[in-house]
Amino acid sequence: MDKITATQILDARERIKQHYQAMEEARRQQNKEINHLKWEVYGEVIRQIENFRDRAIRELEERHVSLQADKAEEILPYSSIITQAERILAMLTLETEPITIGDDDVVTYGDAAESLGYLFDDDYLKIKLFIITNDRPKNKYSLIAVGRSIFGEPLIKYPRDCGLRIKDFNTGFKLEAILSFAASTDELKKWLAKHRGDLLGSTLKDYQQVKRQYIAVKQEYTREDFKELITWTCPQCKNFRTIFDYRPIPGTTPPCYRHNPYVDMIKTETSLEER
Repeated sequence: MDKITATQILDARERIKQHYQAMEEARRQQNKEINHLKWEVYGEVIRQIENFRDRAIRELEERHVSLQADKAEEILPYSSIITQAERILAMLTLETEPITIGDDDVVTYGDAAESLGYLFDDDYLKIKLFIITNDRPKNKYSLIAVGRSIFGEPLIKYPRDCGLRIKDFNTGFKLEAILSFAASTDELKKWLAKHRGDLLGSTLKDYQQVKRQYIAVKQEYTREDFKELITWTCPQCKNFRTIFDYRPIPGTTPPCYRHNPYVDMIKTETSLEER
């Protein structure tokens, strides 16, 4: 092997530098030519093609939106029939046993509730007024309304206020509303005498509408009119489910909400304790 000299080393370093400079110049030239092709030669062509593409997509989307709107309009009368049928069937499955609210049905976490009688009382809705204590430092008395009805959701939505200091497990109250607060029961009674006719006005208006619909349905329909839609009938109370209801796993027996074993157990235990 020949002996390497300092001159050879310096020459090699210079040649490497020159090659790197040539490579860098080639890269710059390449980028310049690429940018020329990208922006000057084909840029405008690409923009035109993209404009054509975007315009075609917009036109397609507009046609699709119009088509969907037309189909939704065509579906509307059929979906209206389904909605009416679901409402009718919900009314046909309602229990019609008499409903009451006893003066001792409201059990509080504080002092005993004072009953002020019924605010509203008919066969399908009963609302009773009570005065109970609350956790407020001053206006420590609350005027509340509780109600039972054969109508529940989705037929009607009743107010259910949070913060009532009543033990409401399994009371069957569909309506629980706080109407007013005061420092004494006498103040609440005076307030009630002045405002009694205005209480729960929107709720009672909704109720009257549902009641009229229910009476009309009971006069015009029976479950036999929809027997092809019935998928299950409770052997105990003849409550039934239809194709619109939740469908359990095939082969299993769907629970009847009127015969909830856990609720029945609580009712039995409560009855035994009261004895």
